[in-house]
Amino acid sequence: MRIAQIVGSIDPHIGGKERFVRELAEELTELGHDVTLITCDPTSKTDIGCDVGYVRSSRIPGLPEIPSPRDLIKHLRSTFDICHLHYHALFGEMVGLVCKKLSRTLITTIHDEMKRRTHKVMYDRLLLHTTSHLSHRIICLTEGMKRALVRRGLDGQKVVVIPNAMHVKELQTQARRLDNSEDPGVEFDLLFVGRLEYRKGAQCLLRALSLLDKNGFRPTLKIVGEGVYKHKLMSLAKDNDLSSQAVFTGYISQKELLKSYLNARCVVIPSLYEGTPNRVAIEALALGKPIITTSIPGMEAISSRRLGFSVPPGDCDTLARAIREVLCIGDEKLRRAKSAGKSFAEQHDWSRIIEQIVHEYCDCCKNTRGD
Repeated sequence: MRIAQIVGSIDPHIGGKERFVRELAEELTELGHDVTLITCDPTSKTDIGCDVGYVRSSRIPGLPEIPSPRDLIKHLRSTFDICHLHYHALFGEMVGLVCKKLSRTLITTIHDEMKRRTHKVMYDRLLLHTTSHLSHRIICLTEGMKRALVRRGLDGQKVVVIPNAMHVKELQTQARRLDNSEDPGVEFDLLFVGRLEYRKGAQCLLRALSLLDKNGFRPTLKIVGEGVYKHKLMSLAKDNDLSSQAVFTGYISQKELLKSYLNARCVVIPSLYEGTPNRVAIEALALGKPIITTSIPGMEAISSRRLGFSVPPGDCDTLARAIREVLCIGDEKLRRAKSAGKSFAEQHDWSRIIEQIVHEYCDCCKNTRGD
């Protein structure tokens, strides 16, 4: 099949969606499909398989996230069997309208729940209805996300659930090699990995550490990532005398990140809202690490299986108690949790997920030809 993967950015430092699209393009290419990445990101085509096509669409002046419709039409005039859009607001609607004009088969993946605010209710509903109308198939990453978005206006008849994927088995192999190396690194208690912005909840994690500190319990924390909230977080750590406990690393290499997972006793994902903070959770579970998450859509598969500790988003007191409990967990309970976590993570390996995605491509093509 000729497949266009259409996404706003391919910069893997931005987040999980960008990494997912790059890996998806490479997996499809390895299966023999002809894949072209179409993006309006100025990032060059780096670290992407050499057989993956790459096209950068120009953007509407003054609207950096919106691709030029004329340029999109030019790029999508090629005969693609499937156009796979990785949605974000307005970018997705523009791509959908162009695909509609050119009679292209469009599958849309919604990677997050699109946080709903009171003053945006009608705006969100308009976008969801438009996405439903323009897409032949819609992929949500969790059942919880599907339910939430259907309630808000997404056409449930078009939605299938396919979780995020990652190279679980490869990660485990790399970890075994690193575990046997001569440089094990320094052990610490807690690990946070993600963009440093308000919705990721790192400020709640620091406040929980402050509460524990007042009770004489001083776990160490490594914060991996960059973002607009970094200076506020560093100030919060300083104001609460946590500078000796909390280390900010910024971006680190994949090898250093893997080493950080291995040296952490627990991985904390304190997001206030987010559709799919699954990648960090799956990586941690794949490596046998206990996790603490918040009870938000996108994490229900983990909390329902009791694969980790789940706390209400923004509840620093409960988060502090969960940290103390997980760091004091008994060996037998920890062993059972590791085994269950690894089994769950392996269900998200690319070898399984790519089959589901290709099945949807084929089914969608067959149905649209029938139309």
